[in-house]
Amino acid sequence: MSIINQTLKELDKRQQSGSQNVRPELYRAPAANWSLRILIVLLAMLLGGGVMYWVQQGVGADAVNSTAEPELSVSPVPVIPVVSEIEQEETPQESAPKAAESVPVAVVEPVATESNSKTESVAAAESPDESSAQGKMSIQRVERDAPELAERKLMQALEYLEQGQGRRAEQLLQEALTLQPGNVTARQQLAAYYYGRGFNSQAISLLREGLVLSPGNSRLLLLKARIYEASERPDDALRMMRNRTFALPEDADLLVLRAALANDAGDYETAADSYGQLLEWRPQQGSWWLGLALAKDYLDQNEAAVNAYQQALQDPNLTGDSRQFARQRLGVLQ
Repeated sequence: MSIINQTLKELDKRQQSGSQNVRPELYRAPAANWSLRILIVLLAMLLGGGVMYWVQQGVGADAVNSTAEPELSVSPVPVIPVVSEIEQEETPQESAPKAAESVPVAVVEPVATESNSKTESVAAAESPDESSAQGKMSIQRVERDAPELAERKLMQALEYLEQGQGRRAEQLLQEALTLQPGNVTARQQLAAYYYGRGFNSQAISLLREGLVLSPGNSRLLLLKARIYEASERPDDALRMMRNRTFALPEDADLLVLRAALANDAGDYETAADSYGQLLEWRPQQGSWWLGLALAKDYLDQNEAAVNAYQQALQDPNLTGDSRQFARQRLGVLQ
């Protein structure tokens, strides 16, 4: 306070002296010293108060830390069951056998939920028989689908043939045989199409391949024999049928063709045998009796020939020329 009073007194004296040349800066020096001292005092007070506050806060923090330490030891408590389960899994305790038995279940379940794809792949690897069985099933499915698709193409080809669209039918028939080489109907239709267009060699080759796959198929054999006969190759047709055994009634057309070709070729034994089989099946057929009579006549089996001629004349459906020939031969043989 003495500094402030002294400063005020000096100001009063200078104002009374009426000095006009004194600059304001001359009076700022004492004010600056006074303000600086006040500022130093205030800073000292603040510093002292801050030190006291920091000391008190440090002591409080130490107290809080000292009281929080027991809580840190309690915080791991929720984790204790998990740790105990793992420990029980690794080193089972005798005091808790039931908990040890339930541990594998708790461990397996999260693994299965986290990687289902891996579990499935492992299961597939552990059971190769199932995967191989599935592979076999898929192969069998393809084998079943191929005939179905071939049959569908065959039906479409037949429709195109009826509509006169031979080229499209030919392509479908070829595709059907590619899918199912043993499809007899498709092979027969394609061979007939080739023959109708004059491609006899292709038709014969196609039928030959079919007979390799199905050696006893009468439909393929009959078509091949007729193509040989139409191609003026009757000897080839007879040769492929001569030593075959045919069953009736499904092979009746083959027996009729073999019998006729054998008579024309002079193979009367084969002709007589073929007509004999046919007549056992249908004894009222006059044309077959006439064929048998002719074969027996050439074999000089006159009694058998006469009987056959007489049986032929009993058929009302026998043609006039055939009747005349039979009567002529009966007149000679009797």
